[in-house]
Amino acid sequence: MTEEISEMKQRIVSLEEDNRQLFMYVSHAAATQNEVKSVGMEIKEIKENHLKNINDQISKIFEKMAKFETNSAWINKFFWIFAAASITGIIGLFVQSFSK
Repeated sequence: MTEEISEMKQRIVSLEEDNRQLFMYVSHAAATQNEVKSVGMEIKEIKENHLKNINDQISKIFEKMAKFETNSAWINKFFWIFAAASITGIIGLFVQSFSK
C-alpha cells in the first residue's frame, strides 16, 4: 500500500511538472502571438503611411528629373547653335581673307 501511495505521489509530481511546462509553453505561445500581432500592426502602419510618402517623394524626383532633362535639352540646342555660328564665322573669315 505504501508503494502505491509513493507511486501516486511520483505521478502527481510528474503531472505537476508536466502542467508547469505546458503552462510555460502556452504562455510563451501567447507572448509570441502578441509579438507577431505587434509586428503585423507595424508593417501595416508602414504600408499605409510611409510607403505613400516614399511614393510622393519618388514622383517629385521624377518631376525634377524631367525638368532637368528639358533644361539640358535647351543647353544642348544652344551649344549646337553656338558651334554652328562659330564654324560659320571661321569659314567666313577664311573666305574673306582669301578673296582679298
